[in-house]
Amino acid sequence: MDSIDIQIVNILQENSRTSIKQISEKVMLSAPSVKERINKMTASGLIREFTTVLEPAMMGKTLTAFMFLTLKRPDENQKFLDFINDEPEILACHYLTGDFDYMVQIVTSNSKRLEELLSKVKLTHEVARTRTVIALSTIKEKHSVTP
Repeated sequence: MDSIDIQIVNILQENSRTSIKQISEKVMLSAPSVKERINKMTASGLIREFTTVLEPAMMGKTLTAFMFLTLKRPDENQKFLDFINDEPEILACHYLTGDFDYMVQIVTSNSKRLEELLSKVKLTHEVARTRTVIALSTIKEKHSVTP
């Protein structure tokens, strides 16, 4: 990545709907050159996706929780991973070092729905132990790294 690619990425991160023409004017490069650079960054995997980020509260999703969990048999985790990938209220799952195997970010409508989801995880996936914390507010939330 050179300085122009970084400028392009910064513009796209601010608003991925910015037109090629607008980007080309900001970085002082022709529109076809900007388009080619974006295509190369996408093809290389640097730009993973163009997406829309929704406001959870406007979708009735006002509760964010983080569940740390350890599986009884971590070597047999495919069923658990399939569940994680199929559950729409689980936004992220990270494999960890330390006291727990995974950290799962859950965004859901209320504590009753969180309880149902936690019960479902515990009953179906050979979970040895869990610790769940609820976020009171979100101070910072980014959806991508900075170049």
